[in-house]
Amino acid sequence: MKPILLWVSAIAGVIAAVLWFIATVVTVKYKRTMRKDGTPESAITEDENGGREIDVLLTAKRQTRWNRWAALATAISMLAQALSLVSCGANNEYECIERTQKDVPNFQASGTHTEVDYVLLHGGHKIYAACDVENIGNLDPAARCGFRPLRTYQCTVQPAGIEKQTFPLSDLKCKDGNGHNVYLYVSKTE
Repeated sequence: MKPILLWVSAIAGVIAAVLWFIATVVTVKYKRTMRKDGTPESAITEDENGGREIDVLLTAKRQTRWNRWAALATAISMLAQALSLVSCGANNEYECIERTQKDVPNFQASGTHTEVDYVLLHGGHKIYAACDVENIGNLDPAARCGFRPLRTYQCTVQPAGIEKQTFPLSDLKCKDGNGHNVYLYVSKTE
């Protein structure tokens, strides 16, 4: 949706520029008309370029009309930009470009379990993160480590303060392709 709104904004901006240019060059040739009392219908001036007479009032009226359309196109452009910022929010898309898994020791217990490491691409940066569903499974039984490479997922950065954060704690909370929560712990960003 955001790219569509940005295109609408750009196209409306170009249209506004063209309309304003037209408004700067449009003129109305003076046609000599007289009122009943013998005075000219509108003011006259000499055009500096060719000595032709232009009707200043009708020219201003026509320029105002072009300016009105240009202002409308600008308003559409600005509205589309505002909507792209408000309705689409921040860029929450993270592309999974690498997935590896390894066995890690259980915390305060014998044995091992699988931890999944991801490399995500977001805003031109690589984000290295781990998903350890074994440690969060008790807090969110539906959580998964279900990201697959070559796909894009929606994630949100979790709040910095841990006192007000809901459990399980994580750096990124995402949704996989099936709508399950994926809790990621970021180790570095490049």
